[in-house]
Amino acid sequence: MSIATASPARRALFAGNALPIAIFLVFALVPLFAGHKGEAYVLSLVTRVMIFAIAALALDLLVGYGALVSFGHAAFIGLGAIQHQSFQ
Repeated sequence: MSIATASPARRALFAGNALPIAIFLVFALVPLFAGHKGEAYVLSLVTRVMIFAIAALALDLLVGYGALVSFGHAAFIGLGAIQHQSFQ
């Protein structure tokens, strides 16, 4: 089923999410192009941005929808940062 033949509710769902989907696709394709040209800095930067985006999304789900204040989430991200630094 294409978007043109979809119901109005489904078309509205895609219309509101077009920009986030496009941004996600750009970030998802960056490693393919950065890996071929040997641009390690760009690949590292995009990887960190995506990791922080996942952490922000998880925190948004906990605090926004679940109405939970989670210090464990901050501790988990902090321990991950400390562990990453110890491996470098």
